Amino acid sequence: MLAYTKFIILSKLLSQKIKSWYANNLLSTEQYVAIDNSYKTEIFSPAVFIKMGLFIFTCILSLAVMGLFSLFFGELIFDNTIAGSVIFFIFGAGSFFILEHFINIKKHYNSGVDDALLYIGTGLILK
Repeated sequence: MLAYTKFIILSKLLSQKIKSWYANNLLSTEQYVAIDNSYKTEIFSPAVFIKMGLFIFTCILSLAVMGLFSLFFGELIFDNTIAGSVIFFIFGAGSFFILEHFINIKKHYNSGVDDALLYIGTGLILK
């Protein structure tokens, strides 16, 4: 299953390639603008420091939600029973559901939020 459409991935790769061609004077300004406008995507992919901030904020927010839940059901989670494993699986599946929301509706691509949710969901399911 692909989370991102092939058009988004190919447009991102093409955008990087034509920027390097334009920097090396292999494309004229008119050609660069025409190609860039024809392969525009409305994805959210911020700068590096914003990605790091969004990654950290998403991790803190996820830990806060799980911590609040563990206040009420801590005995089930930490007694090494099947119920604890089921709760971790539910949180992992919830992380993947929220990840799909951010990718398909909010159009996040490599934004920090999607990376954090992917790692959190995978870690919780593998627990």
